[in-house]
Amino acid sequence: MKTTITHPAVATRTVYIDCTATHTHDGNTGIQRVVRNIVNAAPQIGLELGLECRAVAFSRAAGFVVVDHLVSPSATRPVLQAAGARLHQRLREKLRDGLEATRLLAFSRWLKHRVVNRARHLALAPVRRLSQQALAFKPGDVLLLADSSWDPNYPWDAIRAAKAQGAVLGFVLYDLIPLTHPEVTPSDLRQIFGVWWNTVRMIADFVIGISQNSLDEIDAVERARGLADSSAIWANTPVTANSPMKKETGSERRSIARAETTLTHDFCPRFQQVGRRGTFRLGADLDTAECNEPVRDAFTTLFASASDRRTYLMVGMIARRKHNALALDAFERLWARSLDVNLVILGRPHADARDFIERIRRHPQWGTKLFWFDDARDHELDYCYRNAAGLITTSRAEGFNLPIVEALSHGCPVLASDLPVHREVTRVHQAAEHGNRSRATSADCRQEPVAANRPSLLSTSYYAAFFPPDDAAALSELVEQHQQRGLPEEVQSPADFRWPDWTESCRELLEQVVEHGSNSPRLPHPSRQCDRVAS
Repeated sequence: MKTTITHPAVATRTVYIDCTATHTHDGNTGIQRVVRNIVNAAPQIGLELGLECRAVAFSRAAGFVVVDHLVSPSATRPVLQAAGARLHQRLREKLRDGLEATRLLAFSRWLKHRVVNRARHLALAPVRRLSQQALAFKPGDVLLLADSSWDPNYPWDAIRAAKAQGAVLGFVLYDLIPLTHPEVTPSDLRQIFGVWWNTVRMIADFVIGISQNSLDEIDAVERARGLADSSAIWANTPVTANSPMKKETGSERRSIARAETTLTHDFCPRFQQVGRRGTFRLGADLDTAECNEPVRDAFTTLFASASDRRTYLMVGMIARRKHNALALDAFERLWARSLDVNLVILGRPHADARDFIERIRRHPQWGTKLFWFDDARDHELDYCYRNAAGLITTSRAEGFNLPIVEALSHGCPVLASDLPVHREVTRVHQAAEHGNRSRATSADCRQEPVAANRPSLLSTSYYAAFFPPDDAAALSELVEQHQQRGLPEEVQSPADFRWPDWTESCRELLEQVVEHGSNSPRLPHPSRQCDRVAS
């Protein structure tokens, strides 16, 4: 007879929301914006749902400790401090470029993550055990990993300790793009994500995606790996949803063998075995847009005439998967035809975007019709959304694409690459049953996701105009049509768009935690799934 140990079923009492990365790095990227808003709204919303919600961050010296509040850097930094932060970022980029040029970047990262940081973590383990600040998790508590947890030094030993104390582990899934789209992902990130996913899929009790598309990526990855019907675990091996698995190398076979000695032989992810999956929508409001600082002249000049809207925006990180070069290709076609339009890019560059940044700086239209800002703050972004001709997003892969709902919520038209997730977040349902056409907002997409090629009683329209990914000519034609005649008639007006703010977003998330975060039924703890058979 096989013996397993389970914790008694206890109703959810406390939800601990991990915000380690955002608390440590204090940035304002997409994920950090999500985490900050969820953490700050959760205590009040939790009370309304009968929960005690507390933010936590991991400290090497104290383990998981409570964090009171996360403050947006764009709302609090003085001018000199902000300038110092930008200088620090540029120095880091220069150092990274130098290390890459001398082929020492990979070694320096290995030294930092695998040696230095790991040594610090292990050296401080006795201090953490004696810490009076460290949390003690109780059966029925939920530990929700809402932040980025794929850092090689993420404290998975502390996560396992929390589960051993009876906590239920959930995580927010943003996307699995490094596994589903390796062609637009740096190789080191693919490797990191492969290791991270193998950990998460075996330890998490439930998952909440930021879109139905992000949950669909789980199915794509699992189908590609063949884990539902196979007895092999692909450690450190990136996969795509559209290509077969490659034959494993000797080192990969050894990794598989090591994994098989410690992991269960039921290879479907834990949260899929009991159907513990849900989604919630991200908020559309800019949480720090209201401030007393003026919008810089550089922005007001670009939008001097709100009635003559000729300036288009791109918002978000500049990276290979964002495919910003496609937009520039399209606008070069428009400029060659003497169309008077501007392209403004707002976002910080990823390491894989250096060639594109250099192309911008050398472009003959730079500073005339082509502009780039890497330091726009929320009140300036708000101003741009309200005065732009439209938002253009050319991404090849996304988990949600927050700027789309931000722009639409500000009445800004959207021109988007035709991705399933872009259709998901901009969809409008129109019921046509019994001759009664009742119109619902795009918010209904959470309750009734419409899969591709699936028959439906609902006729579907969208708040965005789409163009084929990788087709610069199609995008240029769409922009020209927008300037001359407006967007296609079937595109719904952004004035009718309704989407949750961050308070409503947090409520949806916590409702999903209540639904899926109960520890009954409970799967055996991973560390005990290979218990010896007792006679």
